[in-house]
Amino acid sequence: MVVDDEPIARRTLRLMLAADPEVELVAECDAAEALERIPRERLHVGTRTHLVRQTMNELERQLDPERFFRLHRSSIVNLERIRELLPDGDGGHSAVLDDGASLAVGRGRFESLRRRLAT
Repeated sequence: MVVDDEPIARRTLRLMLAADPEVELVAECDAAEALERIPRERLHVGTRTHLVRQTMNELERQLDPERFFRLHRSSIVNLERIRELLPDGDGGHSAVLDDGASLAVGRGRFESLRRRLAT
C-alpha cells in the first residue's frame, strides 16, 4: 500500500487567471517549469504560459520548497528543470532551463541555489 502524505497544496497550484477571474486553473506542480513576474505573474507549463492574478509570494507559499526555488524577486523555478548555471558577465548568474530559457539568479541566492542543486 502506498501512502501519500504530501499535502495536496504542495502537489497542485490553484491559480486565478488574469484573463477571467471567474476561472480557476489547477496545475500539477510537476508540470510547472517556472513562475515569472514580467510585468505580471506568469506560469510556464510546457509551451503554454498563463497570466495569473496571485502575487509571487502567494504562489511561492503554495509550492513545495524542496522542489521549487525562488531565484529572484521576479522568478521561482522547478529545480528539476534547471540544466545549468552560467555566469552572466556582471558578477551574477543565470539558470538555464532544460528548454533553453534563461532566468536571472539573484546575487544573494546563488550560493544557496548551488548547494541545493548539488544534493
